[in-house]
Amino acid sequence: MVDSWEDLYEGALDEELEMLQAMFPDEFKKMGDRHFSLHVTAENKLGKVPCVLECEVPEDYPASSPMSTVNIDIKDHLVQKRLERACEAHLRTFAGNHLGAACLSGLAEALQEALEDPNVLVADDDAVSTTYSFSSTGGTPSSRSRLTTLEERSMMMLAGHEMDEEADDIPPGEVASADAQYESRPGGMRGFSAKTFVFMHSEFGFRTTDGTCVTMSNTKSRNAKWGLLGDGAFTFAELEVGKVRRGHSMELMLGVTASSPDRVDLRWLHQISDTVMVALDCQAPELSLGYQNGELCSFSNNLPKTGSALKPGDRLGVWYTCGELRILQNGRPLLRMRAVLGKRVTLMVLLMGRVVQVQMHVSKTTPTASFSELAVQGSKQMRMDEWLDSSDCAHLHPLM
Repeated sequence: MVDSWEDLYEGALDEELEMLQAMFPDEFKKMGDRHFSLHVTAENKLGKVPCVLECEVPEDYPASSPMSTVNIDIKDHLVQKRLERACEAHLRTFAGNHLGAACLSGLAEALQEALEDPNVLVADDDAVSTTYSFSSTGGTPSSRSRLTTLEERSMMMLAGHEMDEEADDIPPGEVASADAQYESRPGGMRGFSAKTFVFMHSEFGFRTTDGTCVTMSNTKSRNAKWGLLGDGAFTFAELEVGKVRRGHSMELMLGVTASSPDRVDLRWLHQISDTVMVALDCQAPELSLGYQNGELCSFSNNLPKTGSALKPGDRLGVWYTCGELRILQNGRPLLRMRAVLGKRVTLMVLLMGRVVQVQMHVSKTTPTASFSELAVQGSKQMRMDEWLDSSDCAHLHPLM
């Protein structure tokens, strides 16, 4: 066993990279002294599966494992993400089993083998996360029968195994509990709270254990609604669209509140104080609706008349900053609304329109895009002393 790459022999990393380039002359790309990418196209029962492996080699390699990321190009966005995660877990296991030895070419071969025969990933314990099941009568969770996880089903689909239609529609996670209590993460929001809100003619949806992915359950009901809260103090997050449905123009409702989250009930949205919400229409942004403390407020004509409806893979950026709620669509500023609510707010999301599944991504960095060209929407909340000094009071006379 060696302690560092230099102890193995000088120039060994360059030789290993040269070997990779010889093995994959058209697919290999060196992106830095210790950073490379590899374009791999594997074939299995479903056809060709294009994939990009990016690998960064640490200074003390091979005493430490290379860091690998995988990007797979398939149509089903959620299956794609889970396949990527499973492949990355498989490569971490491979690298961990080869500590102290050269393994870069082995990583490439392990990835290609996994894509050609995803049964390798199905059997990999690292690829399996939350499991859930349904009783034989349907609808409610049961511990008696077990269905495969979405990761497992994804591998089976890629491997060419047939899945029944009912199983193919099962979302990730478990059905949300009606008894869940709100718990705030001390370090800030990382996902959606276990406490959710179900409306009349609606059902509790699915939520993953970490709260990052939520899915509405009764999507065929046009009036179905499901209320969600962030699980901690909110500044910025991206909501990645997983699935959409037909029959709605509004995408979803989202906003922020300064009210204590353990006292918020989204079923009585109009009664929640210190709240700003937007019912978002991305296809016609000017038709979006704003709400301040439950009261409808009109938007100006400065919003675009036409736009692009959200589709799977799109991302909505939601940002609370400078006394405003700012919304981005795929990184581009879409709307800004007054939201002078103080330093600490909680994210609120109401799935009630086209979007029925979202995956939350929380970043430590905030957007750099400028919103200066967008008009601020929503009425300004004037303090009493400001109103007394305003022109509204300039001609008032004492009553006595």
